[in-house]
Amino acid sequence: MMRREPLLFLVVFGLFQMFLADQVVIGFDDKAHINLSDRAARMSALDTFLKASLGFEFPAGIEEPTFNGQNARELIQQGAVDEDRPILWRPRHHFHNPRLAWAQAGWRPPPFSIQLGESSVIWSQDENQIVGGKHSWKDARDSYFQALTATSDSERKQLYAETFKSLGHLIHLVQDAATPSHTRNDTHLNFKGIGDPEVFHGWAEGTDARDMIASSAPPAFDISLLNQPSPDAQAAVPISRLIDSTAGDIGLLALTPGLNLGIAEYASANFFSDSTVNSTAFLSPRSSQIEVRDPEPDATGTRLRRYVYFRSGFGEQDYPLAAASALAPFVIDPLATPTDQALDTKVLRTYGAKLFPRAIGYSAGLIDYFIRGRLELENIQTISATSMQVKVKNATAAEETGSGEMKAVLAFTREGQQSFAVSSSRGVNLTRQAQDIAFDFSQNPIPFDAVNRSFFVVYKGLLGLEEGAVFVGKCGMAETSGFITVDFPGAVRGTEIRRINACGQVVGTAYFSLSVGESKGFIADSNGIIQQTVEYNGPLEPQGEYYSTEGNDIDNQGRVFGWYCCGTIGDRSFRREPGGSSADISPSGSQTSHIYGANDAGDVVGEYHPNPEGGVGGYVLYANGSFRDLGDRAPMDINNVGQIVGISGYVFCPCHGFLRNPDGSFISIDYPGASNTFALGINDSGQIVGYSSFGGFLRNPDGSFISIDYPGATSTYVYGINDSGQIVGYYTDGAFNRHGFIGRIPSIE
Repeated sequence: MMRREPLLFLVVFGLFQMFLADQVVIGFDDKAHINLSDRAARMSALDTFLKASLGFEFPAGIEEPTFNGQNARELIQQGAVDEDRPILWRPRHHFHNPRLAWAQAGWRPPPFSIQLGESSVIWSQDENQIVGGKHSWKDARDSYFQALTATSDSERKQLYAETFKSLGHLIHLVQDAATPSHTRNDTHLNFKGIGDPEVFHGWAEGTDARDMIASSAPPAFDISLLNQPSPDAQAAVPISRLIDSTAGDIGLLALTPGLNLGIAEYASANFFSDSTVNSTAFLSPRSSQIEVRDPEPDATGTRLRRYVYFRSGFGEQDYPLAAASALAPFVIDPLATPTDQALDTKVLRTYGAKLFPRAIGYSAGLIDYFIRGRLELENIQTISATSMQVKVKNATAAEETGSGEMKAVLAFTREGQQSFAVSSSRGVNLTRQAQDIAFDFSQNPIPFDAVNRSFFVVYKGLLGLEEGAVFVGKCGMAETSGFITVDFPGAVRGTEIRRINACGQVVGTAYFSLSVGESKGFIADSNGIIQQTVEYNGPLEPQGEYYSTEGNDIDNQGRVFGWYCCGTIGDRSFRREPGGSSADISPSGSQTSHIYGANDAGDVVGEYHPNPEGGVGGYVLYANGSFRDLGDRAPMDINNVGQIVGISGYVFCPCHGFLRNPDGSFISIDYPGASNTFALGINDSGQIVGYSSFGGFLRNPDGSFISIDYPGATSTYVYGINDSGQIVGYYTDGAFNRHGFIGRIPSIE
């Protein structure tokens, strides 16, 4: 007599041989997974997230080609298909019986009691996946972090592709848990359709199911399901609750129609599979919970059949569970014939109508959980070749952060190529309180001629109940390659944009007729959307009457600098805080003053009257209170290095631009061949913008010039530039109307 162990080995070996011969125990087949994953990717927030947070790499969102011609949506679909490959290995981990503890809930092909595959819940977080690739939740997190912090464009794309494919692998498991056979241990072994093919997932491959998936309206996913701890440490990340919300039997509570239970619990308790109709191994559906209803047309409409439904008090009553004949001898159906199928097309359609929307919604919920983290960046104080400092805080809704690591990444264009500078990793204790974080780029310096910059910070660490979460915060920048026109509504005398900060906020001035105030400062975002007007609400001089403002600069903290007009006492300079409060910061003793530029330290430059000679003069007012008179030079901007640009000889042109260095030395700025040159703005890299008698220009630190002209304009005036290469100003049209603009400087070839 053969011993039990060798016999068991031969049986298991035989099962594996069937797998090798293309034997399948898969849930949904390829077409169904492709269709379900397509809907899930489109329904999720992934498209919006990619455009908003990683738009410099994914301007078309999920449709942006990422790797080998495939976009994010297609890569997710590919991963969902590949989770069934190779047949020998991965599909055996796609079962989960929610009535059992997770360690025992995997595939147990009868009549054997041994488990031949992990529960799909545990498999989704098994870091030891080997055959068919590593696509656990942690693997998806790791490839995502590596993609965000890689310095090679090709490497980033490959790692993004791995991330998207891993998400496809993971949502495959969620979708299989919407298949009753995979939650009721129904093996359904078959070879090329011969044997015991599972009828529901076979039907899901057809056009009837495809059309149903395409037109279904998935309910909004209940995120509270994932805001609770996993019930089993073997799968500690709360995504486990998408499949099973308890580490054992939830009982008859799974008959509730709500969305706050795992999809395996719902599929197991509310539906039959081929081989488990009226099975005593499951609490429901059971013959004691169902009723036979009057004959009704089947799916063809040509025949009457009796179907069984849940009785009142047990599950949902609006769909047939099976043909009544399937429950014989518990139910006698005089209309039944021996060849009747328990789960006919009418039953399958109602199963699909219930299960497909959940499969899509829960899959989208997993994707959204993956990208849920949010960082908020403020006040980029310094940007140099080897260091950056920025205020960072957790802005994720309803989830706290803690210990983790951070890297800063600067994406830029150089010599026409997309490149990336990545800082060294640094430890951080991330909270909702903004904190200054310094990033070291000494191992990967930022080139001086980097343009089209986009800055973001990557965090990896604790988020809510998840260790090792990965998310980003980006300093927002317009993703346009051309110009955006900005016209303030009702500004009949024109709109001018004066400055743009590191996060893409712009400040400008709208000019109206005198009947509604001469001018009004305003703030807009990097896409030119007006966010708010800039009002002065500080104390007024005696007999003063405030009626207009001009917004001339905005720093990286969001503070606005400009001047306001105050009745008969003359124009006065002001600083407006992000919260709305404002203060007069005119030079002491001046009757009138105009601020034209400021830096992050609060140093300001402008003009005032009277100067020591009784006329109009330029000045620098430092944040520490010290004052410097610049005589007849009109300073227009000051950067964080302390360099100042402006105009000399502006009273009696010809005019020349100037650059004043922190050591007090001056350099004349003259556009080649131009009779007049006006230097108006400077960034921390030393790039200078302005206009000349030939039009707008950019001057690089090496002294070279680039002409900048708004297409079709009669004149172009460039006022400001940030360290990302975004420029602002205004242009005039053929009717001499002024229009503000936001654009980018051309790449340096």
